[in-house]
Amino acid sequence: MTKNKNNLFLAHIHRISGQVNGIDKMIGEDEDRIKVVGQIMAAKSSLEQLAVRLIKEESKICNKGRMDRLMNLIFKIN
Repeated sequence: MTKNKNNLFLAHIHRISGQVNGIDKMIGEDEDRIKVVGQIMAAKSSLEQLAVRLIKEESKICNKGRMDRLMNLIFKIN
């Protein structure tokens, strides 16, 4: 992967980290549980989006063996 792609992936994971820290704060401040669950679902969606982006990038360069491992991982996640 290129340095530029890695920077994009790192920016995405930093946003997710911020979401998780926000959830931590919400729970610590006894925020409404429905709001907390909403934030958890948003963080989960962000993680899934990052996984898809990483998979797309990997699929451009991986060989048959790595593609098989990637597919097994994808189906294990879902």
